[in-house]
Amino acid sequence: SMSDYSNILISALIFLGSGIMLVNIIRFHKTVSVLMQSDLPQGTSLRGLILFHQGLMVFFLLGYLAVALAIVAEIAFLSEFFIGFIFLGGSIFVWLGILLQHRLIAMIQIRYEQARQATDKLEREHAKLEAANVRLNSEVSERRRAEAALRESEQRFKFILDQLPTGILIIDEATKSIKDANSAALKIIGRP
Repeated sequence: SMSDYSNILISALIFLGSGIMLVNIIRFHKTVSVLMQSDLPQGTSLRGLILFHQGLMVFFLLGYLAVALAIVAEIAFLSEFFIGFIFLGGSIFVWLGILLQHRLIAMIQIRYEQARQATDKLEREHAKLEAANVRLNSEVSERRRAEAALRESEQRFKFILDQLPTGILIIDEATKSIKDANSAALKIIGRP
């Protein structure tokens, strides 16, 4: 009969709604478990609201299944009180969902702001390090130029000493040993 088909169609729609509710319960639980692993302000009051919201989801899932089975089995248990309770629970469920969304968004904004501040600080430190690196590279280049100039000066000094006809010895004052000698001094001494 037509009423049997409408009951089956209504039950099928309710079972479809139950499946969607079950998927949402699983997805909501995964999302919330990720957020609750972090130390967030308002965490404890939020945990209670989340648990209550999850309980309402399970309640509605079981309610969907009970109504679908009652329609298929043609059991008339849907009293006005039960329907009123379902609507009241539905309004609390929606209100709680919106409240949780606002709180979770606020928590995410706080984390985002903290991450942005940390990123800004890292960028400032990076800029300081870059500037220090530029200074160090400049100092290293300057030192290399100075060392090259010193080697060139020492080579000129050595060349000039070797060109002099007079023997010259450079003696370490502390140890009284010969540090350097030109070729004329070596000829005079007769030693390398």
